[in-house]
Amino acid sequence: MSNRYAFVIQARSGSTRLPNKILLPFYNGKTILDIQLENIKENFPGSLVILATTVNNADDVIMDKYINWDGLNVFRGDENNVLKRFIDAAKAFGVENIIRVCSDNPFLSMSYCDAMIDEYFKAHCDYVSYGFSNGTPAIRSHSGLFAEMTCLKTLEKVMQSTTEPLFMEHVTNYIYTHPSDFKCDFISVPEFIDSYLDKLRLTIDTQVDFTNLQKLYLAVLKKYGFKFTDEQLLAEVEANTELVKSMSEQIKQYAK
Repeated sequence: MSNRYAFVIQARSGSTRLPNKILLPFYNGKTILDIQLENIKENFPGSLVILATTVNNADDVIMDKYINWDGLNVFRGDENNVLKRFIDAAKAFGVENIIRVCSDNPFLSMSYCDAMIDEYFKAHCDYVSYGFSNGTPAIRSHSGLFAEMTCLKTLEKVMQSTTEPLFMEHVTNYIYTHPSDFKCDFISVPEFIDSYLDKLRLTIDTQVDFTNLQKLYLAVLKKYGFKFTDEQLLAEVEANTELVKSMSEQIKQYAK
């Protein structure tokens, strides 16, 4: 079976700073992963979605929780070689084009995903994502709003080009750090987000992150409901000076 593209969400329970973070109750009993899956299903109905977890026994809990999730395919692969896990997952489900999603981003923007997919098929590139004005790829930021898109052939080329552990763990890093070998396209991050590069942390790595974003999610839902925009989200961040301070401190402490 061949699919035009698939969302591939990488997820594992083993996190050094916050174990099982993707399975912790985040909102109304739902996990971060629950929220991501519901948003993808609502905004991209019928799209293939693959949860790429590991063969580690510790990740049986992920398998058990999501194996019967409607419309979700679960794949188990190499824990440390995440690049290989993505390649194997794509091959297992007949996927050529891959939207890579990190499972610790509860505010992943569906509108930016939609624009990225359109750009990917128009530009015919090896890699498409968003970029900040200072040259920082969005995936290397703490913004937590953006996904990235590439294809199986490109990932296989990376696998053939290097064996460095860094590039095995960080699936797309080799692509955008070797622009002479790949055709990369970076969509400009909206100005209102670009100015927040060093102050916006909408990804979860620590307990402080989890608490910050849990409170932010509740505040945004209370004010705008589930259909809040990215502009409304940033406005809520801007209005909370203590939150911005905490995010900035976390960014400095855990620089990517």
